[in-house]
Amino acid sequence: MLEKINIEPESYLAYPVFGDLAKFLSGKKLLQKKKKKPVLNKTALDFKIYGEENIDPVAIQQMQTAIKLPISVKGALMPDAHVGYGLPIGGVLATYNSVIPYGVGMDIGCRMCLSIFPASPKKINGERGRIKNILMNDTRFGLAEFNDLEEVEILDRKEFSEIKFLKSLRGKFAKQLGTSGHGNHFVDVGIVEIKAFSELINLQPGEYFAVLSHSGSRNFGAEICKYYTQIAKDKLDGVFCC
Repeated sequence: MLEKINIEPESYLAYPVFGDLAKFLSGKKLLQKKKKKPVLNKTALDFKIYGEENIDPVAIQQMQTAIKLPISVKGALMPDAHVGYGLPIGGVLATYNSVIPYGVGMDIGCRMCLSIFPASPKKINGERGRIKNILMNDTRFGLAEFNDLEEVEILDRKEFSEIKFLKSLRGKFAKQLGTSGHGNHFVDVGIVEIKAFSELINLQPGEYFAVLSHSGSRNFGAEICKYYTQIAKDKLDGVFCC
């Protein structure tokens, strides 16, 4: 009966026991009908795309849709962008005075790291087997890969003791810490061309051997995303939810 009242409260307004509940639900439904869904702007703002030739066109379409939201200010797509749950993963969207639950996606803490070595790119073909072995031995994709994590400083952060939800995830976090994850996470080698001297990397113009790695927050980040996204959705009642 409660399920029926929830679906069609207007039919139970005079009911002696659940009449007040039916009136409350009826008023809530009326309020929800009055809420206007955001209307997309007709034209999209310009946004920067890094490495467009290697990005899934669907991910680009997702950003084109997001940038049309009336709350959107600026946007960008990173080289590792791929299709997400509304906003593309690897996409950045700046909005004005608004919150978009799930906009951050599951990839909390994911990052790209490019290491450029003062060595010739000929190393790739000349020492291919050795490089492969080094990457396989030093990149951890599984769980519980390290035995000394109890002494890692990050595990003593106050958030793990002060926030009940994070406290329940501490053990999972410890097992996943330092590992790279699955899916689109990778470690690869390639060639970087430096066209002008930079004090930041202290290398002269030329081609160099480089390693590019993409690691993630693993399931720990996904659990945080789902937990706080639900809180945001409950507070915002679905407005501007992606």
